[in-house]
Amino acid sequence: MLKEADAVNKIDASCQARAVKAAALLGAETMAAVDAKVREISLECRRETLHARDRVLAALNPEAAAALIAFAESTKAGTSISIRRKDLARYLEPE
Repeated sequence: MLKEADAVNKIDASCQARAVKAAALLGAETMAAVDAKVREISLECRRETLHARDRVLAALNPEAAAALIAFAESTKAGTSISIRRKDLARYLEPE
């Protein structure tokens, strides 16, 4: 699991660097074009994180996987996020 965590940290750093590079194009490209690039980068990164989650869960025995899922769900309890209705679909992507 530590190897997977290290890989996700590297992916996150790469994603942030790519997003900053794409945002720097503002002015040379339209806001819509830059937003589309940043959105695609974000979705790729989210998918990579979800794939890492799936690999970790697959490597665990069923009881450990269930315990990890329960722990993750319990840490989300009580968390609230405010999102404009028009941004909700984007927030929920890719799943």
